[in-house]
Amino acid sequence: MQLKSPRGRFSFAALMRWAAILVLLAGFGLVLRDVWPHRTTRFIIDADQRIVIYHGVNIANHSKSTPDRVPLTTREDFQWLHGKGFNLVRYLIFWEAIEPERGRIDHEYLRKTMERVDQLEGLGIDVLLDFHQDLYAQRFGGNGFPEWTVNEGGKPFTRQTPWHRNYWQPAVWHSYDTFWRSRDLQDRYAEAVMLVLRLVEDRPNVIGLDIMNEPWPWKGLGFERRMLGPFYARIAELRENEKLRVPLFFAPMLPTNTGFRSGLRDAPGKDSVFAIHYYDAMVDGGAPYRWWNWLLMWRTVRVKVGEAERMKVPLFVGEFGLPSSNPGFHKYLGDFTGLLEQRGVGWAYWSYDRGPFGFLDPKGEPGPALKSLVQVYAQRIAGRRPKIERTTQTFQLSYDPISTTAPTIIFLPPSLTIRTITINGREISKPSGSELRHANPKTHERQTIRIEWE
Repeated sequence: MQLKSPRGRFSFAALMRWAAILVLLAGFGLVLRDVWPHRTTRFIIDADQRIVIYHGVNIANHSKSTPDRVPLTTREDFQWLHGKGFNLVRYLIFWEAIEPERGRIDHEYLRKTMERVDQLEGLGIDVLLDFHQDLYAQRFGGNGFPEWTVNEGGKPFTRQTPWHRNYWQPAVWHSYDTFWRSRDLQDRYAEAVMLVLRLVEDRPNVIGLDIMNEPWPWKGLGFERRMLGPFYARIAELRENEKLRVPLFFAPMLPTNTGFRSGLRDAPGKDSVFAIHYYDAMVDGGAPYRWWNWLLMWRTVRVKVGEAERMKVPLFVGEFGLPSSNPGFHKYLGDFTGLLEQRGVGWAYWSYDRGPFGFLDPKGEPGPALKSLVQVYAQRIAGRRPKIERTTQTFQLSYDPISTTAPTIIFLPPSLTIRTITINGREISKPSGSELRHANPKTHERQTIRIEWE
């Protein structure tokens, strides 16, 4: 069969070949959208206009089960973390503890929470307050939402293992669905968020409030676009109306943790931060960390950086980790933190607890994660367009300086034997403490700091 065109004749087979080529090009374009190395252009910025890179830890998983929902960590624990170079705590708080009965606020819980926030400020550690929830409520083996908000709808609940399978239990999902379809319950949640925002307004070390940990969707389609995004936006509007300072960190829904694209299209107000989590279900389940897990990690970082860039906000990783028994434990941590460092993205490890996911071993002694997570790194950069290069024995930072009297700060683990430190090619003496501070010169030449150790 022949088809006529103004320029001549094309066979049906030729048309099919062109169609196949166009399909392949379209597919190739979709692939490139995910694997093209996205460049971070937006960072968390401090009051001195410096880029801040956080190496933090979640405190703490065990607070989900303490009688007062307050972690057992002490000032000495916080001081020890500071000595290891951790400059942020993602501190778990719970709506169930704030408002255990509808309309009744537990001011003693809030007092204890603020007491720990102030302890951290005295040690020079910043705080991200996390409105935490998992599996909705204690009734389901979870935490976060008060008992008075639970609505099982007559649906069954049979506890499953591992724990995350309980998300699919009908009673659990019905409770989430009820919350997301109830403006009244959402307004009560927003009131609790605003109460905490007001309490921390004058606490300079509080760098943000994570609106909801790992949101689980309703029953139906379009959850992030139709409900989660507008829910975040309403809370942001309340914050804006009261002219509060503390930024809002916002998370995509839980199922997007491993590389799936989020349906969120806009950031909830100014100064927001896109706060993702990363867990690889395969390695969490005990499978060794392999090259294909690295590819998944690599793709996830690029996708999430791209999403943050599209929404014009910084990216932050609020949780990541894996069991220390995994054969690839240290390589996994090194690979992931390395991918984030190249883009100036901060993180908080899960978590300051005993056990395979914790900073501590079962006896409460420092665990194996510290070997990979305590490292030379730039905490604050008095510049823009940073480039970070790292090997097993070297660290190099270069950046374009900005006009500020605040210095660039690089953490130096006390356990390292520093061989040389050079700034713009000129060797300097090692500082007496664990921080290298470099004030920008009056010139605008690109600055380069290089550190070598044994």
